[in-house]
Amino acid sequence: MHCAAKQDSATIIQALCSRMCAGVNELNGAGETPLHVSCRLGRVEAVNALLGGGARCDIIGGSGYPIHAAMKYSEKGCAEAVLDADPGQLQAEDAVYGGTPLHWCKTAEMCRTLLERGCLVNYLSKTGESALHVLTKRGRFDASMVLLTHGGEPNLKGQDGNTALHLAMKMDHMELIKALIVFGADVEIHNDLGETPGLIAARSSKGEREEREEGGE
Repeated sequence: MHCAAKQDSATIIQALCSRMCAGVNELNGAGETPLHVSCRLGRVEAVNALLGGGARCDIIGGSGYPIHAAMKYSEKGCAEAVLDADPGQLQAEDAVYGGTPLHWCKTAEMCRTLLERGCLVNYLSKTGESALHVLTKRGRFDASMVLLTHGGEPNLKGQDGNTALHLAMKMDHMELIKALIVFGADVEIHNDLGETPGLIAARSSKGEREEREEGGE
């Protein structure tokens, strides 16, 4: 069944499922069901065939549910098929960080796919991070903008009390810094270390200036 899922062979999957094949929901050595595999590889026909043959969306694998695999690899068609079959997967938490599918998004399109279905934009993972924190740390500007325009809270504190602006300042990501401030980010809010985004920016600027001065000697 896992091999059929890899090959996007809907015909073979349907034939196997019609024979009541138990493998439709079995985990392989990598901790994946056939549905995980199909979502990871973007095999939309296989995903639909598996779902039609009794594949469950709520079986957690090595790192998460099939929906997390679809989001990680930005496979929109697979994600939509899973969510159509089981809307409850919209807020499914992965096994490692407790992140929802939105935490696993990499692109603006995938973020919109989830937000338009009503996912919680400011939900915190077990590590205390919102999707905006994650996207900011990874420098994903377009996806971050989608969250901000859909109610993403720029002053929400996450891990170590950092807001998205703290993280953007640490990365010196000017586009994100400007966007967050436009959407109301507080430059004077303190994290758990007593740092404000403004202090981090000043420290970063000072460090860069000293490096330039040393390089000129």
